[in-house]
Amino acid sequence: MLSLFRYYLLISVVTARLFFNRADGVALVNGTLIRNLALALAITLSVFPNAGIAALLIAIAYVLQVQIATWNSKLSKYIFKAE
Repeated sequence: MLSLFRYYLLISVVTARLFFNRADGVALVNGTLIRNLALALAITLSVFPNAGIAALLIAIAYVLQVQIATWNSKLSKYIFKAE
């Protein structure tokens, strides 16, 4: 699960940095990671139907999404080129 998330992060940051300006790049990274974290978690949990802690993990995913968006906003001055 975490390795899949790392690939999402890497691909979205590299794509945003190469092809978009700073504002659009931050929006792309936030939109991609925030949306796909819960989706990747749901797909992973659907593979294991006997996972009784699915609701807890999905709740934790939403907490992580806020942290990811915050870190992306703070680190965007280092990741993306200044306008």
